[in-house]
Amino acid sequence: MRSRYPKRQGSALAILSAMIVVSLAIASYAINVEYMEFVRTEMQISTDVSVRAACRALADSGNPNDALLAAQRLADENKVAGQTLVYSEQDLSFSSATRLSVDESYGYKNSISNPNAVSLSAGFFQRSASGVDMLFPTFGIPVKFRPVKSATSVQADIDMAIVFDCSSSMIWSEFEPSPTENLINLKQLDAISPDSRWYFAKLGVLDMLDRMELTPAEEHVGLCCFGNLALTKTSLTNDFTKLRSDLTSCEAPYYGGLTDLSSGLNQAGRILSDSKTARPWACRFVMLISDGKRSLGDDPVNVASLLADQYIKVYTISVADEADQTLMQQIAAAGNGEHFHATSTAQFGELFRELSRRIPILITK
Repeated sequence: MRSRYPKRQGSALAILSAMIVVSLAIASYAINVEYMEFVRTEMQISTDVSVRAACRALADSGNPNDALLAAQRLADENKVAGQTLVYSEQDLSFSSATRLSVDESYGYKNSISNPNAVSLSAGFFQRSASGVDMLFPTFGIPVKFRPVKSATSVQADIDMAIVFDCSSSMIWSEFEPSPTENLINLKQLDAISPDSRWYFAKLGVLDMLDRMELTPAEEHVGLCCFGNLALTKTSLTNDFTKLRSDLTSCEAPYYGGLTDLSSGLNQAGRILSDSKTARPWACRFVMLISDGKRSLGDDPVNVASLLADQYIKVYTISVADEADQTLMQQIAAAGNGEHFHATSTAQFGELFRELSRRIPILITK
């Protein structure tokens, strides 16, 4: 029997076909949009890891060429849409970044000399003839898109408290055992022997300060000396001339005393928590320098653990052949830091260089 509605069936079929075509077009468009967002995200991740690597390389060597090589190495490992981003010198820019308060973001000033921030512009697809192919053509025509991303990375600022042992045992030679400190009759010394542990440690700290002054990072340093009790010699400052002067003033006159390591660590915590000088956004470190011959006070390992709970890392440097390296290692471990035994003054500077490699590299924009 012939259908009573042949024209209607044909019309419905045509409408259905059109709807399928439109649905496929909408679906392909939506997939392309999602793919574009995916590629942009992939590109931002690649740019971020590359700029962080560049900033780390710059912090380690100070050489812009090393920064470019580091950025390219990470780009090789983090492809975008199956393609490797290729960077040139024009893609990197260097600046000096500063931050004045916790409520402010970093400010940037172009700097060729001693920069601490790196900006990376990922414009590879703008320069490349290939671009990124869409997954589906538009109206049968293949379409490419060329995303651009950028990122800026900064070396984190440092607040450091140097805790210097000024007890009686530190006047002895590095290579000779000292008497028990409570048997040392040391009322006052007008000068410290160049062969003493204290003088050796002082030269090491001066070398470390010299290196810190040349780095691009913004370091603020405080100084604490301790014997029977601890005394803040210098609050956190970036005035390295004052730090050198205050350190030298500890030796004349030199009173000595017992070794209260816990007192020195507690005082360091106060220096790094002083609301007038401490920077809440800075990484905080304690540098404890001693022969480790504890003779007074609370357990310094417990104090180091309490500092670590406040996100303050404790590093220790032991001096002298008879140094209690075991105790100094325990203090550093409890403070989430590391211990170093110095046999030359140059090792103090190397220690700071090693510490600087552990400073976080921040993505700021």
